[in-house]
Amino acid sequence: MALVRKCEPLTKDQVNMLVESIADTNFDSMKLMLYEKQEAYTKCLRLLVERESVSTFVTLKMRDRFAWIIQTYFMLEARLGTRTENTPNRYQFDLFE
Repeated sequence: MALVRKCEPLTKDQVNMLVESIADTNFDSMKLMLYEKQEAYTKCLRLLVERESVSTFVTLKMRDRFAWIIQTYFMLEARLGTRTENTPNRYQFDLFE
């Protein structure tokens, strides 16, 4: 993870390639970081909820699932101009909600 952070900023294609290369692994902290970069928040949420044990997770986000969920919810909500707008931000918020 430190190496990936040193390579910042990554392009979308680079992030997608990294996600594909770790898809069948148990590197959940790395998956979470890359999913966040993709703004694939529902994948992040699914990863956090479906995981049985957090003992293998390294990052604080992975240990405190509820805090991550609340923080991400409010971040996505803040991106909305109004509650009635029909934009990709609204779609992403609705999926997460």
